[in-house]
Amino acid sequence: MKILHLSHAMIWGGNEQQLVDLIPALEKQNIDNTVFCFEKSAIKDYCSKHKINYISIKKKRNLLIKIS
Repeated sequence: MKILHLSHAMIWGGNEQQLVDLIPALEKQNIDNTVFCFEKSAIKDYCSKHKINYISIKKKRNLLIKIS
């Protein structure tokens, strides 16, 4: 099984900590993990330093979608 974890945060918070605590437990169950995040984010730096698979993209202006 493969899991793609999505992170939109630029700074480190509780969700990011929970994610990095979860990944080793999932890997023990032979689950492949990849984190999808923004370049220059805290989670990207952590993944790079700790050899966790990640995909990073440049953060662009937020999009506002109006639903009528």
